[in-house]
Amino acid sequence: MREIAESRDETREKVEKRKLIIDDRASRMGLVVKDKQQVVDVSRKLRLSTTREGAEAVKQAIRAASQAADAEFTRQNTIIKNKFTECKQAESDLRKRTKAARDDASDAGSAAGKLKETKDAQKLMTAAEKAATDDASFTEEQKKRQKQIRAQSQQRRDQQKGQLLQMKLSW
Repeated sequence: MREIAESRDETREKVEKRKLIIDDRASRMGLVVKDKQQVVDVSRKLRLSTTREGAEAVKQAIRAASQAADAEFTRQNTIIKNKFTECKQAESDLRKRTKAARDDASDAGSAAGKLKETKDAQKLMTAAEKAATDDASFTEEQKKRQKQIRAQSQQRRDQQKGQLLQMKLSW
């Protein structure tokens, strides 16, 4: 028995759910970048004109705060990379489903053209061809949407990563 794919609603919901998760992670990463900027800004404002021990303790805590922000960004980046991989797999699945629907449309259309005497059967095969064509359009649209979501989020993540890498503590 052949496996029947999920419904259109399920497909849409999965694409939307991945989008929400990716957007959430990207937002969290943006907040981490802002946190790191705060740490860097503080490091630039410090006067460190107390005792050596006090100044060193402050510097050490600032360095640790910077490292904590970097570690959190790395953690969030790992999570979002895994989601990107999931998106790519979904895009591949949607590509296969689009091809299958196009093949089904072609087969139904070819069969409709071969039916000469049974007009009702010919109309129904033509309807099957249209249904498969519509499904191919739907899955293609969802694949493009998923790919666009992933690409935009990757670009946003790359910008955030670039910002983070440019931030340097200074005393």
